[in-house]
Amino acid sequence: MTEEKDIYKIVLDKRLILKCYFGLFSLSDFIACVNETGKDSLAGNFFKDFREAELKPGTGEIQEFVEFYKGQSTLYSKREISITASTPKQAVFNQILEQFKNDTLVNIKTFSTLSEVTKWFGLPYSDLNAIQDYFTEFKNAT
Repeated sequence: MTEEKDIYKIVLDKRLILKCYFGLFSLSDFIACVNETGKDSLAGNFFKDFREAELKPGTGEIQEFVEFYKGQSTLYSKREISITASTPKQAVFNQILEQFKNDTLVNIKTFSTLSEVTKWFGLPYSDLNAIQDYFTEFKNAT
């Protein structure tokens, strides 16, 4: 990646990796970003926000992504991954990834709001403001 396309923060007390993606984003970029944060064994689940990204998966990249996750099953199989999307194109991309969750043993789910994700992770509603603040901070940093 030649430019920063993601910002993340590890919130250890909540066992979350909060990650926000920006700009034109391919699956190769996504794999590179996952490699960067995914190996932190102290963190837990992924809270990924694609609302500021334009996803451009290339031919064959989705299969490459699935194969990548299959090769990382011991690392990712115990984690849940939420993906927040705001456009139909982002939602379709993420739903394609969801179709492969049984093959990869990764629990991936797509949401349209941060409050839905907070609820899915079983976090108290009071954590929502702090999570929203992190994502606002990420957006302002770009």
